[in-house]
Amino acid sequence: MLMNEYFKLDVDSYKSGKIAYAFDGLRNGWHTINLKAWDLQNNSSEETIDFYVDDMAEILLSNVVNYPNPFTDETNFGFVHNKTGSNMNVEVRIYDTQGKLVEQLQENLDSEFNKISGLHWDGTDFNGNKLPAGLYPYHIIVTDFHGNRTVQRQKMIKLSH
Repeated sequence: MLMNEYFKLDVDSYKSGKIAYAFDGLRNGWHTINLKAWDLQNNSSEETIDFYVDDMAEILLSNVVNYPNPFTDETNFGFVHNKTGSNMNVEVRIYDTQGKLVEQLQENLDSEFNKISGLHWDGTDFNGNKLPAGLYPYHIIVTDFHGNRTVQRQKMIKLSH
């Protein structure tokens, strides 16, 4: 398979880049990718990558963030995960410093790639009231269609206007 259309050069570099391609419908088990690439001088390099597909594997999250953080009016939540191509339920529970739940966001997301960003929060509580400046712990809860579930805990800071 020719991967040219999936290749993106790294910013400010003519020497490196990335291929982003979603492998859909792979059976559980071991798979091998043989990759061969050429530079502009027609020099080639070859690499073999072995990987394992397991639909029932636990969900692994990394780079769980809200941005901007600190924020004034609104913020967005994002993370990287290991369930590319999965339909996932993402829930964000936001608490005050006393542990009281002040807002809950929930969305079903189809994950074409392994990065999720786009859950948006406007800095208000369940009743639409703007929350005061302060520290707000939050939990991101991700559940895949097999019922696997994981929770990450983070903190964010809301600044006054």
